Amino acid sequence: MRGWCLTRTGRPADAVGLLQDGLRLWVQTGSRIFRPICLALLGEAYAAADKPDLAHQTFEEALRIAAETSERWAEPEIHRLFGDLLVRCGSSASATARYERSIALARKQGSRSFELRATTSLARLMSDQGRHSEAHERLLTVCGAFEAGCGTADLSDAKTLLEGRITR
Repeated sequence: MRGWCLTRTGRPADAVGLLQDGLRLWVQTGSRIFRPICLALLGEAYAAADKPDLAHQTFEEALRIAAETSERWAEPEIHRLFGDLLVRCGSSASATARYERSIALARKQGSRSFELRATTSLARLMSDQGRHSEAHERLLTVCGAFEAGCGTADLSDAKTLLEGRITR
């Protein structure tokens, strides 16, 4: 988790080493639980460290292991992070497909938080493409499912985007 925090605080090169070490040690225990999400965090660190090929391979591995083990609870987040990578690489059509897959899986699982995160990412991409009205409607629908007073960081991010104050 320290590696994930380093990625989020702008130190992805340091994060990669910690995440790789943590995954290696985790495998040595014989456990496969939580491996898909941990790989996704490593993929996110690779992307932030400007290593898109490694990030792509790592997201693919995370999805493969999720399918093999049926540990699919984090699959929406893996697809969302994969979509973020594809946006960075300039592949907006592929990113849109990943976001839509993430949203569909999150809905199927009943995971409103993952649905919100994926819809926010999709809305940000749509907004960057000049599709402001569509982005607004998609995000407004998801935000409306949350109770008043719910103050998560993801919901605040989505509401800020709705108000037109967020750019990439």
